[in-house]
Amino acid sequence: MSILNFRVMEKRFLYFILFGFVCANVNAQEKTIKVGNIEWATCNIGAEKQHDYGVFFTWEEAQKSCPEGWRIPTKKEFDELVTLSNGGVWNTLNGVEGRWFGESGKEQKGLFFPAGGFKEPSSDAIEYQKTCGPYWTSTDFDYSFAFYLYTFANGSFTTLGDNHYDKSYKFTARCVKSE
Repeated sequence: MSILNFRVMEKRFLYFILFGFVCANVNAQEKTIKVGNIEWATCNIGAEKQHDYGVFFTWEEAQKSCPEGWRIPTKKEFDELVTLSNGGVWNTLNGVEGRWFGESGKEQKGLFFPAGGFKEPSSDAIEYQKTCGPYWTSTDFDYSFAFYLYTFANGSFTTLGDNHYDKSYKFTARCVKSE
């Protein structure tokens, strides 16, 4: 095999890997569960399975991260999800801690939000993985802060209310279908 043929095959392999990764993420977003009037992606952005944490984003990055036809949910939409599922149920999926949300409020049904923790602005280390799961909303509070959904491992649940956090922290994110 000549070097030229090897380079062509190498490029094709890289394109295949890149295309496969993109397709996996698009397919993961196309699986939906409808809760109330909202179609939710079953996976976090960048995840291929419900129990994968996915990618961590600043608030600004999260707003641009959903595929075409999708968007980050509003605070009001998260409030509705929490209300319809009676706050959800804390449990595990494939050994991963998180909270189940769905109209029934029963575990193993509906949407699983893994407790992926978060990253501070000055560090790439993940803090509190397996014990908390903050998720960005598209609703900002002011120039520096935005609302977020917060789940916590001790079984209690903090509703959105006035919960807002510094937009420079990195949280996971979930998309909903655009109307």
